[in-house]
Amino acid sequence: MIFMNKIVLLSIVFVLIFCLPVDCSADKISLRMPSYSEGFHEYYYELIETALTNAGHEVVIEGVVDLPHLRELRMLSRGCLDILWLVRTPERDKTYIPIPVPLTNGLFGKRVLLVPAEDLNAYKDVKTLQDFCNLNKVGGLGSNCFDAGVWKENKLPCQEVANWRCLYNMIAKRSRGLDYFSRGFNEVIDDVKAHDALVIEPHLLLEYNRDVVFYLSPQKAHLKPIIEEALLCAKSSGLLDKLIRKYWADNFEILKPEGRTVIKLKNIEKL
Repeated sequence: MIFMNKIVLLSIVFVLIFCLPVDCSADKISLRMPSYSEGFHEYYYELIETALTNAGHEVVIEGVVDLPHLRELRMLSRGCLDILWLVRTPERDKTYIPIPVPLTNGLFGKRVLLVPAEDLNAYKDVKTLQDFCNLNKVGGLGSNCFDAGVWKENKLPCQEVANWRCLYNMIAKRSRGLDYFSRGFNEVIDDVKAHDALVIEPHLLLEYNRDVVFYLSPQKAHLKPIIEEALLCAKSSGLLDKLIRKYWADNFEILKPEGRTVIKLKNIEKL
């Protein structure tokens, strides 16, 4: 009887090992993510790849180059992109799958202006939000970007453009009466390297209390706990701070935030 039981047990083990399909790539995570010719994506790529690798996963990232923002959002909702970093909002939380780990320690919410060279000192006397508004300078902003809502909430003149990548040339040429482009503290240095017809406005730092997070497409919802745990480990281990210093330490020296006038902006909605 014991001998027969052993035979049955061995038969079951044989079936489990050799006959049932085994997913050898269970720990392999493939992600389609946007990439940009200016290199804005590099920090986010290294963060998620390193965090997941440290958690024991093999990571393959496929970059999709220089998409307009509205197309990125459509592709994310349809599953043509797997993951995207966006300013967190309640509306986006309902549409996509949020991973609620802030990614830039608030740097994205510190906004610096790109302006034509002749406007380098046009904002030097601004001390308050009302002063800024009174200049009647028109901001060029990407359609459906978080800044567009914030600018409207704060009654700042602005125009939205479907493809935000067109704004660099439009502002340099003052097309449609646009005067500046609001960019994140962590983005603006790469901007001027790639678009030398514009300069960084040296006097102001516009600030709202919001950061970017990763959003997954609904089709990749099963990855949320895996990526969230990996990012929390990256935060607690110091990896996130290390990468912020690697990519953006020079921004503090160049932009000198301590010498700028800080203009606080109201958020459009609470989380």
